[in-house]
Amino acid sequence: MQVLERAIQIIDAIAESPQGLTAQALAERLDLTRPTIHRLLGALVDHGFLRRNRRLARYELGLRLVQLGRLAYSSLDLRHRARRGLADLVIRTRESASLAILDGTDIVIVDGFDGPGVLRPANLVGRRIPAHVTAAGRALLAEGGERMLRRYLEEAGWPGGADPGDPRAGLLREQLRRARRQGYAVEQDEFEIGMTSVAAVIRNHSGAAESALVLSGPSQRMSIELIEAEYGPLVQMNAMSISRELGWAAPEQSIAELEQAVEAARVSSANGEWLPKRADEGRNPMRNGNRILATMAGAALAAASVAAVRAEEMTLRYAHANTTSYPYHTAGLAFAERIAEETGGEITVELFPQGQLGGERDILEGIQLGTVDFQALSLGVLGNEIMAVNVLNLPFIFASAEHFIEVTTGEIGRKILRMAQEEGDAKGIKVLAIAGPMFRHPMNNVRPIDSVDDFRGLKFRTMEVPLHRDTYDALGATPVPLPFGEVYTALQTGVVDGNENGASALYMNRFHEVQKYVTELPVVSNSGALVMSAVTYDRLSEDQRRAVHDAARVWTEVMNRDGLAQEAAAFEAMAKAGIEVTHVRDVSAFVEATRPVYEKYMAGFSDEHRALVQEILASQRK
Repeated sequence: MQVLERAIQIIDAIAESPQGLTAQALAERLDLTRPTIHRLLGALVDHGFLRRNRRLARYELGLRLVQLGRLAYSSLDLRHRARRGLADLVIRTRESASLAILDGTDIVIVDGFDGPGVLRPANLVGRRIPAHVTAAGRALLAEGGERMLRRYLEEAGWPGGADPGDPRAGLLREQLRRARRQGYAVEQDEFEIGMTSVAAVIRNHSGAAESALVLSGPSQRMSIELIEAEYGPLVQMNAMSISRELGWAAPEQSIAELEQAVEAARVSSANGEWLPKRADEGRNPMRNGNRILATMAGAALAAASVAAVRAEEMTLRYAHANTTSYPYHTAGLAFAERIAEETGGEITVELFPQGQLGGERDILEGIQLGTVDFQALSLGVLGNEIMAVNVLNLPFIFASAEHFIEVTTGEIGRKILRMAQEEGDAKGIKVLAIAGPMFRHPMNNVRPIDSVDDFRGLKFRTMEVPLHRDTYDALGATPVPLPFGEVYTALQTGVVDGNENGASALYMNRFHEVQKYVTELPVVSNSGALVMSAVTYDRLSEDQRRAVHDAARVWTEVMNRDGLAQEAAAFEAMAKAGIEVTHVRDVSAFVEATRPVYEKYMAGFSDEHRALVQEILASQRK
């Protein structure tokens, strides 16, 4: 582990030096002996992570890092664009869907959604499996032809290698030919015994097959007949749609034909014209009829038992994109505990923090599609879908954290929540609560900020959010959008004078080491909302819905409690670290300075929204 850490430190040090570094400079900077630094540099050069500029006797970043960066970027874009196709598969089939890429001789699952069924494969994300034993691997190998297969067999170290006479290689070749004919590959007992998967390739903008879409479920539900009639074409169709998202010109006719095949299978099944048939069944109609009746009876019993289990137990997913110390998570734990208590264990809420299910926009899309059940998210992101919450996003709309709690838990807050719920219901989003008295505060290295004039001339790093940029511009500052990872260095080198963020984020990211002044000033809200998928809500009983609403009240209490506590603790910690903390109690001058921002962002507000803004501003003066 120590060797790995030192290697990473070397790469980081060279990345910060555009001209590269000599071995001696690296040894001095990292406090390493010359034999150690030369040994590490040699290994990094051998693997392509670094290159040696012999003319300058310096070490520079190698092409291997560029390749890995390109692969990582490509994977992120692929995941983002594939999510709708993954979710559609889960909704249509109620089975699990995943996204796989080929890495050397292995298939790696890089994303996916679990189906809602009681019987389903374990979470697969991160799983690495030899390609030839998976549906995804066979689908991709089938696209590569004989040359790719020979290379694969040699790299995988098959006993017979690429020998055409090897029976195992011959069987694999036949499976790949079948996959090419069908347009998808099937593998039984994949991931787990009794689980079946079907996969189709996803193409990039040039038409190259670079990943695969996979549908997985219990073999008892995913029969070969069902796959051939419906699930195979469905996976193909979704894979083509994702390919189009990536820029491939997928034939419209092919997608339309697959859609027709899927719909025809559904209609036939619904009308009783098509039933899955066992492969070993003969042609005796009486015997076949008895077997079909027996199969239907068994299926009915199985369905009844599964329904009984579902009535007793249900696991729902609560996701957010923040750390486990953030109020979204602590409030989520309290929310989950209350639901379990109120339902007598019928509903278990499982938490997925730190963006495990994607960024806030990705998760919200999952809420609308029904693949995520609960989400805690910022009002800024929710405001893209629900206009009513944008009333709370205006600058200096709240005078303080206490004012936020007073408004959101009072009559004004109840009005906003009702309006948000009405808008959300039309978009598949159940808005359960709004809470979190947290704000984005200004911090800088030039002077204390106590008035509007103190902002003038300062360069502030802001998020790439138009309202935030316009707010700082109206205050007389110069907003400078920068990636978050570059903020510390930009502050340290004077590229910007200050930055703005939640108090706990300012402290946890150690910005106090390179800044002198911070002001407790509620520029824009950093609060959040708790939302639920309407798809999930609709399948709950009345008692279970009451339990959810009761737990939402607990979520609000914990969000407000922990939000207050974290802000206060962060300001106290920064003061102890030597930062000068200024507290502004009257924000009326700041409201006046940002009137142009109000006019711009209230242009799309209804009369009701405008009236609520005036009510909140009037309550500041009470």
